Amino acid sequence: MKPDGRTVLLNLGETLQWLGRPAAANKTFALAVARGVWQHAQQRPSQYVPGLRAAPWWELSEVPELLRLFRSKETIETLRDEGIALLRRGAPFLNYFSPALVSGKWSDVMLATSGMRQPGADHAPRSYALYEAFGEAVTTMVTGQAYFSVLSPGARLQAHCGPTNARLRVHIGLSVPENAAMRVGNETRRWREGEAFIFDDSFEHEVWNEGSEPRLVFIFDVWHPQLSTDESRLNALRSEPVHSQRYMMTRDSVRAGLGLPRTEIDLVKDRRMRTIY
Repeated sequence: MKPDGRTVLLNLGETLQWLGRPAAANKTFALAVARGVWQHAQQRPSQYVPGLRAAPWWELSEVPELLRLFRSKETIETLRDEGIALLRRGAPFLNYFSPALVSGKWSDVMLATSGMRQPGADHAPRSYALYEAFGEAVTTMVTGQAYFSVLSPGARLQAHCGPTNARLRVHIGLSVPENAAMRVGNETRRWREGEAFIFDDSFEHEVWNEGSEPRLVFIFDVWHPQLSTDESRLNALRSEPVHSQRYMMTRDSVRAGLGLPRTEIDLVKDRRMRTIY
């Protein structure tokens, strides 16, 4: 059987990469682009929305919904204070055992995922309240998450791609040692404490912490700027009926002033074990 499905090509290429066969992996990705599976060989989401602007890194000014979030020092201070308090406690963080993790430890406290409030929000009530105030472009992003993420000293995540190009990802540096950085596409950037950067995680990216202290960041997702209406968002989700239904449920709950629907189930349990989609 010829490998012509998006998921087949994605899994095959990334497996070849991780087995140390980059030439074979690149050939697989080039085949996918030639067949119209993706537009860019380095952008390989399993859920691909055609026609969206594609760039590995974005400027804050290009995502107007986020501008107001970072005008106040209170936003960063709240996230930093609560995140560092959690880091010192240690207990709420749950470990990943993904094949993408080649060394060290990677863990999180998940506040929200897939448009649902997660149990981790109880450990960071001020940060969660802040997240809900970010607005619909953030909270209704039902293929996204919001969480505190820790990489231990010596940790490295090898190159992989996120599941969809319908979102952009935001990292806010909270406690960042020297020699901690990430590559997205062909460009590497370092986190800086108190600063945010935005990237498209459907592009190939890898992360490392070669410092002597844990790296702590707050991560959340936002709808791609070209997906700004109910119609465009539902159209982007049409291949995943479960996500479409969850979007409408979350949207209606948020617009009714009820916040995100809550579940006590860890919806990220499976994702902590894999990054191949």
